[in-house]
Amino acid sequence: GRVVVLIGGAGILGARMAGALVRHGARLALADVSLQRATEVAAAAAAEGPGTAVGYGVDVRSVESIAELHARTRADLGDAEVLINNAMTKTENIFAPFPE
Repeated sequence: GRVVVLIGGAGILGARMAGALVRHGARLALADVSLQRATEVAAAAAAEGPGTAVGYGVDVRSVESIAELHARTRADLGDAEVLINNAMTKTENIFAPFPE
């Protein structure tokens, strides 16, 4: 019954984690840059119950987007107890520092 936020949840690995978490009873906030894909993966995971899953669109490069994800997760599922950051990007400078 724990509230879990899975960022980067709509890819291959994220979808596998989502299914496992929901099978173990998590209330899952599945977030990805693609709202459509997040919603699809969350629905598939929720079907594996007994837990639940809700899909959210999020841009991890945006403080505002992260704040919105936090607020919506809290309103829909409760306070997050676990955060899994599975987000990644395929860029030339993947290990370069982020601007503050």
